[in-house]
Amino acid sequence: MRTRVFVLVAALALWAGGAAAQASKMFLVGMSWVPAQGGSVPANALVTGFTPREFLYSCRGTVENGVHLGKIRAGLAGCLIPVGGREQTVTVYEVLSGPPQKWIPATTGNVPARAVDVGRTASGQPLYVCRGVRNNELVPGKTGAGLRGCNVGVGGREVVLAIYEVLIQ
Repeated sequence: MRTRVFVLVAALALWAGGAAAQASKMFLVGMSWVPAQGGSVPANALVTGFTPREFLYSCRGTVENGVHLGKIRAGLAGCLIPVGGREQTVTVYEVLSGPPQKWIPATTGNVPARAVDVGRTASGQPLYVCRGVRNNELVPGKTGAGLRGCNVGVGGREVVLAIYEVLIQ
Protein backbone atom coordinates (compact mmCIF):
# COMPACT_ATOMS: atom_id res chain seq x y z
CA MET A 1 0.00 0.00 0.00
CA ARG A 2 2.89 2.39 0.74
CA THR A 3 4.22 1.99 -2.80
CA ARG A 4 0.82 2.87 -4.27
CA VAL A 5 0.50 5.95 -2.07
CA PHE A 6 4.07 7.01 -2.95
CA VAL A 7 3.45 6.62 -6.68
CA LEU A 8 0.17 8.54 -6.47
CA VAL A 9 1.86 11.38 -4.58
CA ALA A 10 4.80 11.41 -7.03
CA ALA A 11 2.45 11.41 -10.05
CA LEU A 12 0.39 14.23 -8.60
CA ALA A 13 3.57 16.21 -7.90
CA LEU A 14 4.78 15.73 -11.48
CA TRP A 15 1.51 16.94 -12.95
CA ALA A 16 1.17 19.78 -10.47
CA GLY A 17 4.37 21.18 -12.00
CA GLY A 18 7.77 22.11 -10.66
CA ALA A 19 8.44 18.91 -8.75
CA ALA A 20 9.86 16.75 -11.55
CA ALA A 21 13.49 17.39 -10.63
CA GLN A 22 12.88 16.61 -6.95
CA ALA A 23 10.77 13.53 -7.66
CA SER A 24 13.33 12.07 -10.10
CA LYS A 25 15.78 11.62 -7.19
CA MET A 26 13.36 9.17 -5.52
CA PHE A 27 13.03 6.60 -8.33
CA LEU A 28 14.60 3.12 -8.49
CA VAL A 29 15.41 0.59 -11.25
CA GLY A 30 14.35 -3.07 -11.41
CA MET A 31 11.06 -3.71 -13.19
CA SER A 32 9.71 -6.85 -14.84
CA TRP A 33 6.68 -8.07 -16.78
CA VAL A 34 4.43 -10.48 -14.89
CA PRO A 35 2.10 -12.81 -16.84
CA ALA A 36 -1.61 -12.30 -16.06
CA GLN A 37 -5.01 -13.06 -17.57
CA GLY A 38 -8.72 -12.42 -17.26
CA GLY A 39 -8.45 -9.00 -15.65
CA SER A 40 -6.07 -9.92 -12.83
CA VAL A 41 -3.49 -7.40 -11.60
CA PRO A 42 -0.38 -8.77 -9.82
CA ALA A 43 0.21 -7.62 -6.23
CA ASN A 44 3.51 -5.91 -7.13
CA ALA A 45 2.17 -4.12 -10.25
CA LEU A 46 3.71 -0.70 -10.87
CA VAL A 47 1.12 2.08 -10.71
CA THR A 48 1.54 4.12 -13.91
CA GLY A 49 -1.69 6.10 -13.80
CA PHE A 50 -4.90 6.80 -11.95
CA THR A 51 -8.52 7.86 -12.20
CA PRO A 52 -10.31 9.77 -9.42
CA ARG A 53 -11.31 6.40 -7.91
CA GLU A 54 -8.59 3.84 -8.75
CA PHE A 55 -5.05 3.10 -9.91
CA LEU A 56 -4.11 2.17 -13.48
CA TYR A 57 -1.26 -0.13 -14.51
CA SER A 58 0.67 -0.63 -17.76
CA CYS A 59 0.15 -3.93 -19.54
CA ARG A 60 1.14 -5.41 -22.87
CA GLY A 61 -0.31 -8.06 -25.14
CA THR A 62 -0.31 -9.37 -28.68
CA VAL A 63 -2.59 -7.45 -31.04
CA GLU A 64 -2.47 -7.20 -34.85
CA ASN A 65 0.82 -9.17 -35.06
CA GLY A 66 2.62 -6.86 -32.64
CA VAL A 67 3.18 -6.51 -28.90
CA HIS A 68 1.31 -3.34 -27.90
CA LEU A 69 0.97 -1.47 -24.61
CA GLY A 70 -2.22 -0.59 -22.81
CA LYS A 71 -3.79 -0.24 -19.38
CA ILE A 72 -5.34 -2.53 -16.79
CA ARG A 73 -7.15 -1.98 -13.50
CA ALA A 74 -9.18 -4.07 -11.14
CA GLY A 75 -12.57 -4.91 -12.64
CA LEU A 76 -11.58 -4.98 -16.31
CA ALA A 77 -11.84 -8.17 -18.39
CA GLY A 78 -8.24 -7.78 -19.59
CA CYS A 79 -5.58 -5.39 -20.86
CA LEU A 80 -7.17 -2.54 -22.85
CA ILE A 81 -4.84 -1.78 -25.76
CA PRO A 82 -5.28 1.27 -28.03
CA VAL A 83 -4.71 0.19 -31.63
CA GLY A 84 -6.39 0.91 -34.95
CA GLY A 85 -8.40 3.82 -33.54
CA ARG A 86 -10.09 1.83 -30.75
CA GLU A 87 -9.36 -0.04 -27.52
CA GLN A 88 -9.07 -3.80 -27.85
CA THR A 89 -9.34 -6.14 -24.86
CA VAL A 90 -6.61 -8.78 -24.58
CA THR A 91 -7.35 -11.45 -21.96
CA VAL A 92 -3.82 -12.94 -21.78
CA TYR A 93 -1.23 -10.24 -21.14
CA GLU A 94 1.70 -9.07 -18.98
CA VAL A 95 1.65 -6.34 -16.33
CA LEU A 96 4.60 -4.02 -15.61
CA SER A 97 5.73 -4.67 -12.04
CA GLY A 98 8.40 -3.42 -9.67
CA PRO A 99 9.38 -0.30 -7.76
CA PRO A 100 8.56 3.29 -8.82
CA GLN A 101 10.45 4.43 -11.91
CA LYS A 102 11.66 7.64 -13.56
CA TRP A 103 9.56 9.47 -16.16
CA ILE A 104 10.74 12.22 -18.57
CA PRO A 105 8.41 14.82 -20.15
CA ALA A 106 7.96 14.61 -23.95
CA THR A 107 5.76 16.17 -26.63
CA THR A 108 4.39 15.53 -30.14
CA GLY A 109 5.87 12.08 -30.78
CA ASN A 110 9.33 12.62 -29.32
CA VAL A 111 10.93 9.62 -27.60
CA PRO A 112 13.64 10.59 -25.08
CA ALA A 113 17.01 8.86 -24.89
CA ARG A 114 16.96 5.86 -22.52
CA ALA A 115 13.24 5.24 -23.11
CA VAL A 116 12.30 1.69 -22.15
CA ASP A 117 11.68 -0.39 -25.31
CA VAL A 118 8.93 -2.82 -24.28
CA GLY A 119 6.84 -3.57 -27.35
CA ARG A 120 6.83 -3.85 -31.14
CA THR A 121 4.47 -3.02 -33.96
CA ALA A 122 3.77 -5.63 -36.65
CA SER A 123 6.49 -3.99 -38.79
CA GLY A 124 9.03 -4.25 -35.95
CA GLN A 125 8.99 -0.61 -34.79
CA PRO A 126 9.77 -0.32 -31.05
CA LEU A 127 7.10 0.89 -28.64
CA TYR A 128 7.67 2.63 -25.29
CA VAL A 129 5.63 3.12 -22.11
CA CYS A 130 4.14 6.60 -21.80
CA ARG A 131 1.40 8.31 -19.82
CA GLY A 132 -0.53 11.53 -20.13
CA VAL A 133 -3.42 13.46 -18.64
CA ARG A 134 -6.89 13.15 -20.16
CA ASN A 135 -10.12 14.23 -18.40
CA ASN A 136 -8.41 14.55 -14.99
CA GLU A 137 -6.94 11.05 -15.27
CA LEU A 138 -3.30 10.01 -15.67
CA VAL A 139 -3.58 7.35 -18.41
CA PRO A 140 -0.79 4.92 -19.41
CA GLY A 141 -0.27 4.10 -23.08
CA LYS A 142 2.34 3.70 -25.81
CA THR A 143 4.55 5.89 -27.97
CA GLY A 144 7.12 5.25 -30.67
CA ALA A 145 8.46 6.27 -34.06
CA GLY A 146 5.63 7.32 -36.33
CA LEU A 147 3.21 8.06 -33.49
CA ARG A 148 2.34 11.74 -32.91
CA GLY A 149 2.30 11.45 -29.11
CA CYS A 150 1.23 9.08 -26.38
CA ASN A 151 -1.52 6.83 -27.69
CA VAL A 152 -3.94 5.91 -24.89
CA GLY A 153 -7.31 4.25 -24.68
CA VAL A 154 -10.20 6.40 -23.47
CA GLY A 155 -13.84 5.34 -23.61
CA GLY A 156 -13.20 2.57 -26.12
CA ARG A 157 -11.24 4.83 -28.51
CA GLU A 158 -7.55 5.36 -29.23
CA VAL A 159 -6.64 8.96 -28.35
CA VAL A 160 -3.32 10.74 -29.03
CA LEU A 161 -1.98 12.98 -26.24
CA ALA A 162 0.56 15.56 -27.47
CA ILE A 163 1.99 16.25 -23.98
CA TYR A 164 3.07 13.20 -21.97
CA GLU A 165 5.81 11.44 -20.01
CA VAL A 166 7.94 8.48 -21.11
CA LEU A 167 9.34 5.79 -18.82
CA ILE A 168 13.15 5.75 -18.96
CA GLN A 169 15.94 3.51 -17.64
